Amino acid sequence: MGIMIKPTKDRNGTYYIRKAVPQELRPAIGKGELKRSLETKDLEQAKLKAPVALAEINAIIQNARAERSVTPDDTEVIASVWMTRILQQPEIIKARYIRQYDEGCGLSADNVQLSVCLRKGERASEADFRLVTQLMQPELEESLRWTPAVLTPSWRQKLAWRLAEHRVSTAEMYILDELPVYTAITATQKQKSMTFAGLFEHYKAHISRTEPDREASRIRDYAPSANRFIKFIGDKPIRDISKGDLSAFRSLLEQAPANRSKAVNSLSLEEQAKAQGKKLSANTVRNIFMHLSAMFRVALEDDLLDEHPFDSFKMRKKVQVINEDIPFTDNEIRTMFRLPLFHGEPSLYGEMAYWVPIILYYTGARVEEIGQLRRSDIDEAFGVPCFKIQMGEEQSVKTAGSVRYVPIHSHILELGFMDFANTREGQLFAEKSDINDKYAYNYGRWWGRLIRKHGVRKEVKPSHSFRHYFITQCRALDVREDTQNNILGHVPGSVPRRYGRYLIKTSRVLIEKIPRLELERLKNGHSAV
Repeated sequence: MGIMIKPTKDRNGTYYIRKAVPQELRPAIGKGELKRSLETKDLEQAKLKAPVALAEINAIIQNARAERSVTPDDTEVIASVWMTRILQQPEIIKARYIRQYDEGCGLSADNVQLSVCLRKGERASEADFRLVTQLMQPELEESLRWTPAVLTPSWRQKLAWRLAEHRVSTAEMYILDELPVYTAITATQKQKSMTFAGLFEHYKAHISRTEPDREASRIRDYAPSANRFIKFIGDKPIRDISKGDLSAFRSLLEQAPANRSKAVNSLSLEEQAKAQGKKLSANTVRNIFMHLSAMFRVALEDDLLDEHPFDSFKMRKKVQVINEDIPFTDNEIRTMFRLPLFHGEPSLYGEMAYWVPIILYYTGARVEEIGQLRRSDIDEAFGVPCFKIQMGEEQSVKTAGSVRYVPIHSHILELGFMDFANTREGQLFAEKSDINDKYAYNYGRWWGRLIRKHGVRKEVKPSHSFRHYFITQCRALDVREDTQNNILGHVPGSVPRRYGRYLIKTSRVLIEKIPRLELERLKNGHSAV
């Protein structure tokens, strides 16, 4: 049960309620707190009216939070996934967006209207945005079905505009394909003229076919790398991209700013390299090149290239960053688990806020692995209660070797975890974030702000540092590395081979050696505010 804000009297004796606006939302809302008059001087009447007024305030805050949490990159991913799928269905393009004439074909009437609005660009009026949103309703619903997200009205309007650009572009591409001059181009000429921007679209279609469950996340992860390279290489055909091009691109990346403002992002890569401040890390640059290499590999597999441009290009070695994997200190662990939420005080994320840190502490798991757990993932292996961390529908793991059974520490059971789990039917903790398709994203941001407010260092990773603390504990206990790796999901191989009775038992023995937290079972559960 949440905390009820009590009605307060103003100087005239009329009751009102007020609620502080979170610091990060104040610029959007324009106020430090929100007030609502209850329009009564009677306390009992005020108490009856308070829930409705509070709901109005909460709606304003939630809308501002949703507005702030979505970015143009998020809508770009949604629109990009939609276009990638539509491009693979020419019969749908023809039926929806093309008008047939005796002498050929052209844009449908709706597409003509969209084109008129889109050409206005920054001069577009609110009426233009409303018209585009109205005309794009089917595509809006379709795109959000393929890449689920909950958007505020203003973000739906922005997404509709981006989808309209893709829709008109798709229709125009279809029409050009029908022109005799286009059909005269040979397949070989098409391959030679493909740009990297075209390859990225080809790669997205490849992922859509071969890894549909990871389509949205893969495109979201790879898009920044692809867009940087497109900005650098321009319209140069992929067959002409050389080792020298890759070296020049890497040189610019190594001088590029780590945090790019809108102003910096609008500059060329050469101009960005001159910007002051912290530069991209060596490992970030290396990851960008790993993404590009994957795209070129698909081009090679699909006969768009005769050789991989990375074959003669020497990648930099991965740099071991000393402070990359910082564990919590013992004092930080004590500080976090002394927070009121672990001792009965309601919190924004209720049960999730309570259980996830405890589970991370005792298992060393990745936060998303725990955030995605379902009731059916609480299982037994050889008589030992375990978390089943797996790849499944709407679930993912970092690598195939991350699939595993992790014994549940006896303290977790004593704290009442099974009683909690038995109240659930599907997800244990939360549905996926509207922003990036992650179960623990919103919780993770909240948890990070909370612990830093209480003195935990900024350089630690709010959830992942539990994993490094677990590794530190294993080393202190002189645990065999293979046992540690089985718990952490660092070992390649199939689940049946890796998880026999012996490994489950040895993993359980190790987990039980992790020092117990100073927590006792709560009587009234862990409610959300």
